[in-house]
Amino acid sequence: MDAAPLLASSDSRPQVTGGRIASRDDWPSTLAFRTASGVCTATAIGPRVVLTAAHCVDDGATGIVRLNPSDEVGVRCDHHPRYRGGEQGGDISADYALCLTAGPMPVPTRGSTVVGFEVLETSAERPGDGAEVVLLGFGCSERSQYGLLNEGDANVTVRPPRSQYGRNYIETGLASGAGQAAVCPGDSGGGAFTSSLSGRRVFGVNSRVRDGVSWISATSTDDFRAWANGWVEDPRRRVAICGLVGPQDSCRR
Repeated sequence: MDAAPLLASSDSRPQVTGGRIASRDDWPSTLAFRTASGVCTATAIGPRVVLTAAHCVDDGATGIVRLNPSDEVGVRCDHHPRYRGGEQGGDISADYALCLTAGPMPVPTRGSTVVGFEVLETSAERPGDGAEVVLLGFGCSERSQYGLLNEGDANVTVRPPRSQYGRNYIETGLASGAGQAAVCPGDSGGGAFTSSLSGRRVFGVNSRVRDGVSWISATSTDDFRAWANGWVEDPRRRVAICGLVGPQDSCRR
């Protein structure tokens, strides 16, 4: 099942399953994302670029991301061309949407310190089998409250292209033992993060969950990078994505 947008009628627990309440100062680029379908989660990966899940928003549709308690900005989103939900010939593991904001977003800060937008992982080797990762999301709370941001720890169990559900899925969760976090409704589109000597990086998008196993649409793949590069280079956009293309001066270091 999809991790799914969060609907106003949801009465689920207010957290990433098995997770903990996160500090907004630690994750200033993780945003609540409101569309006609409900509330998902998104990640700012450049001054005008937001990453979320395709199943959260129709292709070419608009939404609103909340930058802080008092500021919102409109976005227009585009699906990866191979994502067609459950339709025949589609690939649900290409569950990506890149969204262009109506104007530049302020560079994220941690308190009074500028930290920059989140950076995409570009190495197909990371995260490796068994790697510890962090899942982020605003899921499982009332839409009017935008949810509470939660984080949870999990381990990679399956890497692309080995998942039986799609060639871009990384699987995390209970298959590697007890105490694993899993995504839940509203966490869709949130970033999945790994850390290395170069700092934390976004390696995927929360897509689906079943029986404590989360399926993450990996952005650390040739498939995603080729599409994202083409999206950025479209003359209608010409914007930067941290870790991928364009000026990197406003990106997390």
